[in-house]
Amino acid sequence: MEILLSNLDIPFCVASSGSHQKMRTTLGRTGLLRHVEGRLFSTSDVGRGKPFPDIYLHAAREMGTPASRRCLVVEDSPTGVEGAIKGGDDCIWIR
Repeated sequence: MEILLSNLDIPFCVASSGSHQKMRTTLGRTGLLRHVEGRLFSTSDVGRGKPFPDIYLHAAREMGTPASRRCLVVEDSPTGVEGAIKGGDDCIWIR
């Protein structure tokens, strides 16, 4: 994963249901935090969590990207997939 993120040539971020602290802890343990520092978005930043699309729309705005059909969401939960689709994003579900 670290090699992929190091060589990814498009903007990317993390938009999670977890808190900022949880993301920082988890990504720090895996060594991936340095790849997404300053690009962590939590549902605690928005009014509604998944399955609402709010977190994806917020992350896209903050990244300077129009959300609708311009983003690819990689999700690990059915609730997140539902939110991504509701927001008009393409989505890959990784179980």
